[in-house]
Parts: sequence; structure tokens; C-alpha cells
Amino acid sequence: MSRSFDFKVRDNMGRLVVGTLEGDNEMAVVTKLVNDGYFIISVTPRKEEEPPFAWLSKKKSRLKAKSLAIFCRQFSIMLKTGLSVVACLKILSEETSHKELKGGLEEIRKDVISGSSLTSAMGRYPNLFPKLFVYMMEVGEATGNLQVILERLAEYYEREDAIRRKIQEATMYPIMIAVVAVIVTITLVFFVLPKFILIYKDLGIQLPLPTRIVLGLQSIVANYWFVGVALLALLYFAFKKFASTERGTRWIDKQLLRIPVIGGFVEKVIVSRFSRTLSLLVNSGIPMIDSLDIVKNVVVNTVISNGVLIVKEGVIRGQGITEPLRRANIFPSMLIQMIAVGEETGTLDVVLDQVADFYDLEVDHGVRTLTLFIEPIVILLLAVVVVFIAASVLTPMLGLLDAF
Repeated sequence: MSRSFDFKVRDNMGRLVVGTLEGDNEMAVVTKLVNDGYFIISVTPRKEEEPPFAWLSKKKSRLKAKSLAIFCRQFSIMLKTGLSVVACLKILSEETSHKELKGGLEEIRKDVISGSSLTSAMGRYPNLFPKLFVYMMEVGEATGNLQVILERLAEYYEREDAIRRKIQEATMYPIMIAVVAVIVTITLVFFVLPKFILIYKDLGIQLPLPTRIVLGLQSIVANYWFVGVALLALLYFAFKKFASTERGTRWIDKQLLRIPVIGGFVEKVIVSRFSRTLSLLVNSGIPMIDSLDIVKNVVVNTVISNGVLIVKEGVIRGQGITEPLRRANIFPSMLIQMIAVGEETGTLDVVLDQVADFYDLEVDHGVRTLTLFIEPIVILLLAVVVVFIAASVLTPMLGLLDAF
């Protein structure tokens, strides 16, 4: 591939000549300059300037499903009114409050004006627009159904956002209880208990075992808190490092699916996403092999991803999709049976939509089950901690009352 090289040379009159020359490599540029009668001073590869907003392609994506859904819905409505792609991009870039999206859309618009396709322009920002999104846009451009594809994508990302909100609902209440538990514990141990201890010491009351335990823990935390912080930081970075490895990610994903109640909920979310994404791709005319390749990255669980890879290999060998799904031995039997019916009747996209709808309802039920499962556990732990600390504060007082 040809590259640009900056050169400094002198001509046969001894005059300095500076410029840039294209060539396959440095030696090819040197040879050309020598053949042209120049004396070489230096030839160096030119540092390529990054295109504007190139940092977007290196930056972790900040576009959430809700933002993508709104973008697709607005883009689709504008196209439906007869606006050109360039006009739509201009309006979208002006109206959005998302800084990265605004900059990316403006550059994409410039690329489209200069003759680039919308898909290739969006493909320059893979961390802004997911692979699934770009692939679907390519199908829309190729078939002339961009507006229809954008509507499908809007529905898809709206459902993704709905699932995300359900997961947040399932975890919000336990997190709030945990925060309250920490605040109550800190208040009792570091503000309430010390005042009572001073009173007990003035009265000469012997402190019972629960009080001495709490005081000991308080002393350790007060005097060696930095050690605890350092250990927590060390554990955090060690876990993060382990989770970043392929082996660590696989182990974590496998254990997550094994946790009672939580594992079942995670599986339902993944199966719903698998079915919905595969239905969207197949219904848009994308080949099954390419669709499975995209789905493999969407399910974000290495255990399920490896199962999708097994299915993809089976499809490549001409085995269809049902048998490889069975052989993967990780997908629910209901999903496999439904897909088998869809494959036999030629209505796979319809069946996948129905399966996704079913698992969406299961996710709703899973949220309620998960909440009912976590709430009593967190409340019980909070009660145990508060009762133990309260006992450490009040037990000496009861001893004093008994003495009278």
C-alpha cells in the first residue's frame, strides 16, 4: 500500500528541495529521487494526520440503547417525510445533545457529501455505532429500505432499553437498603456508641462481650482504615485483571449462570436478546452465518457466545440451526423446540420474535422473583447488624438497671 514520505534533497545546482512523495516504502522513494538526479539528505515516513473526531473510534461507546432508539426513530421519521440523508444528518447533529454523537454525525455528513456511503462513513466510528447497527444500515442502503431498517432498529433498541431498565429495577431496592445499612452502622459505631462508652466508664460498668467486640472492630477500622482501603483496592485490581483475561471472563460468566435465581434471570435476559437480535437480522435478509457472527458478540456472555459459535460451525457444515443448538447443550429446550418448528416451516424469523416476546415476559417475572429473593436477605443482614450493635450499646445499660 502506498504511503507518503517527506524528503529533503539537493538538486545538481546544490539547491535545497523539500517535499512529499508517494511510495510503497522508503527505498522506493529514495530510488526515484536518485533516478531524478537528486542528492538525498533525508527521507522519512510522513506522520498521518488523524481525521477529525478520530478519538471517537478509540473511545469507549457512550451511546446507550435509549439514545440509539431515539436516533433511529428520528432518522426514520425524517426519511419518511422525504428529506435526503445529508439533510437528516445535519438536523440530527444539530438537535442531539450528545457531544460525541454530534461530532460523529457532522463528520459522517461531510463524508457522505464527498461521495462516501452512509454505512462506510458510520463504520469509521465502531465504538459509537455498534456492529449490529452498521450491518443493518448496510442492508438498508443496499436494498433501498433504509427507512424500514431504521424503524426495526428503533424497536430493537427500545426493547433493549426496556430490559436494561428492568434489570435496574431489580437491583435498585437492594442497593438502597445496603446503603442505608452502611450509614446506620457507621452512625451507631462511630457516633452513638462512643458517647455511651464514656458514660459506662464514668459509672464503672464492666462492658459485656458484644460491646467489646464492636469496640475492637471500631478501633481496628479507625487505626488501620488505610490498610483496609489498600486491600480492597488490591482485590479490585486483581479481580479486574483476572476478569480481563479470556480464562477469567469465561469463569465469571459460568459462575454467574450457576447462582440460584440470579443465574436463571441472566439466562432469560440473554436468550431474549439472542432471539430478538437473530430475528431482526434474519428478517432483514442477512445470511444466517453472518447473523450468528453478530449475535455472538451481542449476548455478552462467553459461555453463550461459545454456544453460538458451535451453532455457526454447524450451519457452515450444512446441519441447519436446530441440531447445533442441541449439541451446544446450553440453550433452553423450549427455545430449541420453537426454532425447530420455525426451521421446518420456513417461519424462523416469526418464531424467533415469538420466543423473544415470551422471554421478555419471563424477564418481567424474573425481576419480581429476583426482588423477592434479594430483599429479605438484605433486610435480614441489616437487621442482624443493627440488632448486634444495638445490643452492644444497650446491654451495659440493662446491667446497670439490674444492679439497682
